[in-house]
Amino acid sequence: MSGEKHTAGFTEGPWDIGDGNEVFSVPAYRSVAMVCSHTEGKANAHLIAAAPDLFASLRPDLIRVAADQIERANPAGAKVLRDLADEQNAAISKATAGSQ
Repeated sequence: MSGEKHTAGFTEGPWDIGDGNEVFSVPAYRSVAMVCSHTEGKANAHLIAAAPDLFASLRPDLIRVAADQIERANPAGAKVLRDLADEQNAAISKATAGSQ
């Protein structure tokens, strides 16, 4: 990923919550999801609406660069950063699995 942001085939953000628990794209007002849960529905809808922003914030390439920079001074810290980059790569793979 050398410095560029990853992309996926999902509806471009931002997303917001409409009537009930419907998640839609802004400004096109295109339906993205309908959450059908009575107890956690609103919280789940908010999490889904935040997905494009969360996805865009994942930058494992930059985290690995930071890990390389601190390796000598703080090997344990570098390992924590590399583990975080691995977790972000796993999340990206999970999010883009259906779009490849």
